[in-house]
Amino acid sequence: QSENELLKYLDSFAYPGARLTGPQVRAWVHLAQGLELFKLVGIRLALSALGEKWLTRAEAFDLEEYLEDDKDEPEPVIDDGPADAAGTEPAPPIESARATEERPASPPSPPTPPAPTPRASPAVAAASGLPSPHGQKRPFPAARCAAPGAFDSAMWTENSTRIAEWASTLEPAVLEQGPLSALDFGFEASAWNEDADRALFKLSVAAALALRLSRETVTQTWSQLDASGVLDALFEGTVPDTNPGRVDPHGLMWASLVARRFAEVPGLAGDLERAESASAAFGVLEAALGRGLLGPELPWILRSLDALGVLRLDGLQAYTGLATRPLRDTLFRLGFLASPYADGPSALAEASRALRVAVGNDSAAEARLQAFSVAAGCAYACPNRRVCGFACRERADT
Repeated sequence: QSENELLKYLDSFAYPGARLTGPQVRAWVHLAQGLELFKLVGIRLALSALGEKWLTRAEAFDLEEYLEDDKDEPEPVIDDGPADAAGTEPAPPIESARATEERPASPPSPPTPPAPTPRASPAVAAASGLPSPHGQKRPFPAARCAAPGAFDSAMWTENSTRIAEWASTLEPAVLEQGPLSALDFGFEASAWNEDADRALFKLSVAAALALRLSRETVTQTWSQLDASGVLDALFEGTVPDTNPGRVDPHGLMWASLVARRFAEVPGLAGDLERAESASAAFGVLEAALGRGLLGPELPWILRSLDALGVLRLDGLQAYTGLATRPLRDTLFRLGFLASPYADGPSALAEASRALRVAVGNDSAAEARLQAFSVAAGCAYACPNRRVCGFACRERADT
């Protein structure tokens, strides 16, 4: 059956078990695919040889008998260690010490505070000596930040201008650690001309990995899957002839999930080419690869198609900003976004447009905003709001 058919059965009167939600079922299906218990047969799911083996064990499993025999394990016994050379006995239990008033208990030592979690990515945090953006211009009036409807186009222009002037003082190396592009994976426009759907599939797998794996390993993982023929086999719906070797399991899992979605939407590249506007292209991509599978990857795909020159639409750059959650937080605080949350395609598109308004359309826009956030100390309950001169929601509390 397909995933949708499975969902319909579990939601019908024919299923006697407990009610399961759609996200729970999809998560279970994706887990089973990642464990290679399921295999794709066309566009449907079937049990693999490993899945058949576990099905046999599941059918023979007696839940009632298991629960009857299930016993709690005994509490662990903490060994205080042997007595020292002088024959000193181990310290009495805590309960005994509390019950004895002959010796007053020493005050407990204060707990060690946890190490702070780094807020910035390693790429930006490693760039030392970032100049402070504070004190460069006359502070924006804090009272205006608290006014209803204060964050309008005039304030956006003010903040955007100040960020651009500050960023012009940065060393070029600070802005070189932006998001990976299709060129980093070795994509060329010729691949689209030869087989557009296959190229789009491989680009979508690269997008899924680029936003999940580390920068140091993601291109290697994708190259292993591509060079070994695994991506071509998944796209064609066949079993790979070769073993990619020690490849990241997340890479293989996401490649399989994306391949399954592509099997459901043949001719996606042609639909993209027929889109008459940037918003229509984003809608085509979201309808095919969204729906719980890809989210922030959609702007990355459009960004790559724009960089390769295979998709030329007016206003496309407004849909290619990679506004991740940390960047959305900064955009929200600076007033470019009404909410830092992106729970759907329209919210992702809005965040992309807000990022372009804030820091421009070039490939270094995300790195520029991230560097600004680190240098300015942007945060909720910001400790710098009394010295910050930018128009910011945090300054409304000063």
